[in-house]
Amino acid sequence: MRKYLFILVASFSSSAILKAQYLKVPIGKTFKLVTQTENTIDATMMDQHQEIRNTSTVYHDFELKAITNTGYTLSITPRRFKMEMNMVGMEQKIDTDSASSMSAPELAAFQEILNQPIVLVMDSNKLVSKTEVKPAPTITANLDEPNRFFLLVAPSKLVQGYQWVDSLGNADMRSVNHYTVMNVSPTEVEINITTDSKISTVTKMQEMEIKQNLKGYATARRWYNRTNGLLLKEESTTDMTGTTETAEINSPISLKIKLKLVVEQ
Repeated sequence: MRKYLFILVASFSSSAILKAQYLKVPIGKTFKLVTQTENTIDATMMDQHQEIRNTSTVYHDFELKAITNTGYTLSITPRRFKMEMNMVGMEQKIDTDSASSMSAPELAAFQEILNQPIVLVMDSNKLVSKTEVKPAPTITANLDEPNRFFLLVAPSKLVQGYQWVDSLGNADMRSVNHYTVMNVSPTEVEINITTDSKISTVTKMQEMEIKQNLKGYATARRWYNRTNGLLLKEESTTDMTGTTETAEINSPISLKIKLKLVVEQ
């Protein structure tokens, strides 16, 4: 049960064509990306209510490798991961800079992915290729939406009230994002985003099949550097509800995620 809940916590993070040609981010310059997340999960399993809370901080190196008229190549390298989790009356702390906390077998995937560049190639608003890595959603969640890091909108449209829509994912995991320009200053652009999402997945853990069906809504604010289009910071809140099903249980579940992301420039 405890290992299942750990994996559950770790697994939770277009109609407008975005133009990479508007990017002015220096190619080859390394930026520091820091992502802080607070998760609260309420679940009923085997007639017992469980509340799971965790906080995590992930540190990445972030580098734009190339820009074309219709896309870009981005390299993101995980450097460190910290987490504090409280579930089923037990507390667990993880820090990849600590040899003792990394000795657990279930954390082997973290060791394999740390310090290994993950290269993403985007073209025409689609992910064309991505370095294959071991599943470690807590570390690689930022890779699900690489366009979040850049303001790929024509400067002439960066006026208060301008709106657009895009979508991400596939039949199993899909989100629709609605964007509104809230404020524009000589140095920054502030964007409000609302997102409707749906997740329907089937995974296996130790030969046990786990089905998840979730629907959610998120609100976010992002601040971008107006000069080069690079994300400065993001703050968001996500609420999801649904069910988790195995051969033995069918459990209602709710999830709340608070995220703060900063690109150090």
